[in-house]
Amino acid sequence: MFSKIPISFFAFISAMVLLPNSAFAQELDKNKPITLGVDTVRAIADHYRLQTSFSEYGNSKVLVVNKGGLKIIFTFLGCEDETALTDCNGMEMRSLWAFPKNASQTEVLEIFKRLLDFNASFLAGKAGIVTDRQVFLSRYVIADYGTTQGNVDLEIAVFAQLSSKFIERVLKNEK
Repeated sequence: MFSKIPISFFAFISAMVLLPNSAFAQELDKNKPITLGVDTVRAIADHYRLQTSFSEYGNSKVLVVNKGGLKIIFTFLGCEDETALTDCNGMEMRSLWAFPKNASQTEVLEIFKRLLDFNASFLAGKAGIVTDRQVFLSRYVIADYGTTQGNVDLEIAVFAQLSSKFIERVLKNEK
């Protein structure tokens, strides 16, 4: 019923600049103290040779990372430099999936029930329905006083695992 590859709400944005990953990925120093921001996430994405793009949505600048077909949208909040998105206190990771084009009201209600069950079972993220017939999964990371490169790497991995569970349980109705 649903595609394995989530669609992004940026489909209507025509001018998206692709940022090239470095030719040689640098080793991650998992214990290195860092602050949240675009450069932090891009360094981790570059390490794994993941495609990244940078765009604006409304008044927010966002970074999109493609991890094995899963598009993760990063929004950075409380940044020292709101233009460069550096030294940020928080980061939201989010993915979106569209409802089937011909989904009946009953099917939409069933998805909503599974979504509520998912939220009760997996407290590490938040799932919901967007008004334009899309479902979302998000996870918020706080780093008011910094974090490490290893923690951010792990947050991305946990979100990817949580997304897999979301696809299985909510979108495909598999237990």
